[in-house]
Amino acid sequence: MERSPRPITQRLMNRHDLFQMGYVSALMAIFALIGYEWFIRGGASEINATTMMVNTIVISKIFYFFSIRTEQYGLTQINDISKNAWGVIGLMIIFQLFLTYVPFSETAFHVTGISLAEWGAVILFSCLIMIFTEGDKWIRSRMKKA
Repeated sequence: MERSPRPITQRLMNRHDLFQMGYVSALMAIFALIGYEWFIRGGASEINATTMMVNTIVISKIFYFFSIRTEQYGLTQINDISKNAWGVIGLMIIFQLFLTYVPFSETAFHVTGISLAEWGAVILFSCLIMIFTEGDKWIRSRMKKA
């Protein structure tokens, strides 16, 4: 609210924003597929690996939110996230836990509960999204200075 509104003639999203949405979506899918293959090769069942893959995509979106909401580095701005945004993040996590652990949703969506170690892998793959987008910010800031 402190900055002035953008001019009416300015586009809502610039070329880089569109490019970033594309590569981040691709990275989310790639990381989820890599995780799926990793779990299958490690002896996990197909349903277990699928559950991990779905959770990776959703949790990746949370990490992407932390990065995309500001031009500064996301983790340095974490105290500025509104209570409403934290509420939405909390709801997303609750819905994922519901999807993952409630028996009728497990049956309906063909998923199963995953262990703490598997959640660790989900978070690891998901946080890679933030690392890539924060790296993108770092590169762009260096290019502006040059």
